[in-house]
Amino acid sequence: MVLFQDINEILGQKVDFDACAGGHPAFGLLRLQCESEWDFDPYRGPHPTTQNHFELCREALAIAYQEQVDLFLTPEYAFPLSLVDRLVLGEEKRPSAGKLWCLSCEGESYDGFKERLDRWKRDDVIVVSDAFERVERRQFVNVLLFVFILAESGKLVVVVQLKTIPMRDAVYTHEGAGLCLGNTVYCLGAHQAGQIYGIICSDAMSGEILYDKFFRTENQHAVILHPQLNPSPDHSHMLDLRDSIFKRGLGYQAIYIAANWSRDSTLRISKKNHRSSGSSISLKISNKERSLDKQNLRKGLSFSIQAQDQYSIWQAHPEAHLQKVALKKTFLNKGHIAQGKTEALVVQKLWLSEGLGWSEEEVTLDWALLSAKEWSFDYETLSPEALREIVDWKGFHFHLDQLVSLTEDQARSLSTWNGASLSLDAFGELPASVAHQLGGSKLERLSFNGLEKVSPEAIGELCSWEGHSLHFDGLKEIDKYVAKAFLHWLSEGAKPSLTAKNLSLCGLREIPLPVFKILLKDSLPFVAINLDGLEELSAKHAACIARWPGNSFSLCSVSNLDIETAQNLAQWKGAYLEYQQLKLGIRKLGANTAQKLACWEGAHLYLEKLESIEAGAAEHLSRWPGRFLYLSESMNELEKASRRSGWEIRII
Repeated sequence: MVLFQDINEILGQKVDFDACAGGHPAFGLLRLQCESEWDFDPYRGPHPTTQNHFELCREALAIAYQEQVDLFLTPEYAFPLSLVDRLVLGEEKRPSAGKLWCLSCEGESYDGFKERLDRWKRDDVIVVSDAFERVERRQFVNVLLFVFILAESGKLVVVVQLKTIPMRDAVYTHEGAGLCLGNTVYCLGAHQAGQIYGIICSDAMSGEILYDKFFRTENQHAVILHPQLNPSPDHSHMLDLRDSIFKRGLGYQAIYIAANWSRDSTLRISKKNHRSSGSSISLKISNKERSLDKQNLRKGLSFSIQAQDQYSIWQAHPEAHLQKVALKKTFLNKGHIAQGKTEALVVQKLWLSEGLGWSEEEVTLDWALLSAKEWSFDYETLSPEALREIVDWKGFHFHLDQLVSLTEDQARSLSTWNGASLSLDAFGELPASVAHQLGGSKLERLSFNGLEKVSPEAIGELCSWEGHSLHFDGLKEIDKYVAKAFLHWLSEGAKPSLTAKNLSLCGLREIPLPVFKILLKDSLPFVAINLDGLEELSAKHAACIARWPGNSFSLCSVSNLDIETAQNLAQWKGAYLEYQQLKLGIRKLGANTAQKLACWEGAHLYLEKLESIEAGAAEHLSRWPGRFLYLSESMNELEKASRRSGWEIRII
């Protein structure tokens, strides 16, 4: 059985870590990505053999101290134990108070490591070796060391955590035969707003280390560190733990940081190279600041998205490097209040290996184009060379932020690109001939958010397009002819699928009722419509929604609901009630409104802008039979109601 233990309880005192503290909105991470040929010894396990490896690790340690990063993380089996000896003896700089160094160390024999522990125990050093003393003994150990300073006494603390299960890849059978197995995962910062955990490579596949172990209380926030020596870091079994955290809505309270070896690292006995670096940072997707993309790419971090589960994955440059990253915390203060939606991840510095040291540099954008899954270009016109570059690109999401027009031939070429989405948000006009060519594309999403007006003919030419998500968020008005054209696209090929057509029209402040009736034709199944610009919703409009069989309706600018409107909305029953979503921008929840909304049978109710509730409103809403209530910040009355009702509150 794997134990999750609070390091404070073992030390008998509370240790504060800057990465876990409320107040300061971000923390600094320094992550090492090594490159080496490494060998396996049946008595001491895997260890690097490249001659300059020790000096590069030593220099990385010096940079961690110089930069005063809050977290320093190394890959599995990477950090030389002889360098830890020097650190313990005071021959290398130690971390400052509040900083945490997470050193995943090279393999060592059981007896050899036991001797080291005895040498490390000094007057000015506390060694927490409980996990080692409970180990299932075999030949060698794989240890992750948490190293930090006690602020009051100035003593160095070394916490020893061991891997709990061996690698499962056939080429690593030697680890399965000789690895001493631990049974402990430590929690650091348990009393603070955020907590830090570490798991070692295949620990992620343990049946005893599950997502809920990191979120034992309602408001717990976790930074999960995952050092690896893994040639297949993208294997689905390795990602199950990470994916389960974000799938279950806990991603707003989690940052998942993986540290692996470089792409060209090699196991000597198999000559098996790593497919990719696998070093990454995963965060809940939100309002990503795309202006940071190019800066981050030049400093070795590319962006991709796990669209189904709505979280972003920042992949590291495949070669050996050191990377300093500023990460926004998931909480604001000691009260565990969530940060909200704005995502911030900035690579501050990148060092590439140079002989026995590191040189601060930037990487070429050739790598960025190959590695990034989302990319923005500021083209005002599209040259043949640029067009070829785009069509040959292997990424997912493309933003042509300044492009104002396309010729028919250019649109035909662009329609052959096999990515997922294309944004053409600077378009002032969408000719029907261009729309016809784009309508033949294999894209899943098209965005024309710069258009303030669109012709029904242009929308009609898009009707053959089989993609799922169409965005015209710049439209200021809509007439019945345009509405009928959108309706035709929505109805073409509609299938009983949860990923069917989505239409976003967030620029509309008002919609005439006859047009609204056309757009929400009650025979149209399986769609999502976003009208987040709509400022008012009448009872008659709500009655149209009540007859509409779609599954997601977003009205985040509707700040007030009268009783009749709320009653009509509550009668809406979509195709799949268990997935149905309603998003409202109401700022105050009245008791009568709550009573009506409580009759709605859908699963997901978003009240993202709610600021206050009337007396009795929470009691009425507690009778709502749904599954999830989404809020922008904690509200005690509704949290109490959720415990009575069985639905879950999620802070977004």
